[in-house]
This record gives sequence, structure tokens and C-alpha cells, in this order.
Amino acid sequence: MGRRSGCRFAVREPLLRASAALSTPLPIATVSAQMEMDPTPRNRTRIEADAVTAGELDEARDASRRTRLANERTLLAWWRTGLAAFAVSLGAGRLVPALTKGARWPYAVIGVGFGLLGLALFSYGLSRQRTVDRAIARGEYSPPDQRLLGILAGLGVVLGIALIAIIVAG
Repeated sequence: MGRRSGCRFAVREPLLRASAALSTPLPIATVSAQMEMDPTPRNRTRIEADAVTAGELDEARDASRRTRLANERTLLAWWRTGLAAFAVSLGAGRLVPALTKGARWPYAVIGVGFGLLGLALFSYGLSRQRTVDRAIARGEYSPPDQRLLGILAGLGVVLGIALIAIIVAG
């Protein structure tokens, strides 16, 4: 592999070799200097690993932070699913009837059903996020409400079957 030019690599490589030779992690000041010289994500991962081995990062606090961020991502997944249900509601309840001949009421009923499913997904996602946040603060786990998850899944299945039946019959 050819030698890379530029100050950030010329300074960084000897520091990393010196740290490896001493078998001790780099001091945080050296890590900060490296980050300023080479802030690319590839090298930042190595620098963060050095900081973690140096004991500069509280593992319990970091685990809690990661869990809270995962909880936020889960909330966003509930929202995305709710938005998808709203899109199906609009498509089934308004767009398809405008493009087809025949009775419109079955499409409207299914559209309203998917709209209600979207509202339920938004509501449960927010409720779940708050419940999990409180459980994290107490250091506990809060399992999801299996009955409600079953109801939401069942509603989605019933609406899907009804939509397929209308498409086939139409």
C-alpha cells in the first residue's frame, strides 16, 4: 500500500504506533488532537475505541443513552407505519373510487379503517415510547401490551383481506 500524504496521516500514524508499542491507551488530549487532524468517520471509530479503552466513557451512561436512542427510533418506526396506513387510507378511500366504476362505499369503509389504524399506531407508539422511557429511568424493562399488539395486527389483517376481496370482486 502506498504512503498517504498529508499532515493528518503523517502525524496520526506515529501516534498510533507509539500507543500500540506502549500497550497503553492514548491520553484524551492526544485523542482530541487526532480528532482535529483527521475527523473522518473511519478514523473517529478508532479514536472512540481508544477513548473507551482508556475508561474515559462511563459504560452505564453510554448504554442508557443508546437504549434511549433506540427507543426514539422505535417511536419513529411506529410513526412511519402510521403514515403508511394513512397513505393506504387515502388511496383506498379516495383515489381508487375516483378511478373505478361501481359502488364507492366499500372503498370508503376500508379507507376509514386504515385511517383509524394509522391513528391507533401513532397513539400506541407515543404511549409505548413514554412507558419505555420511564422504565429506562428506573432501570427496568417494560414489555409491550401483547393484547393491543394482537388487536392492531388483527385489524391490519382484516383490512388487508377486505381490500383484497374488493379488488378481486371489482
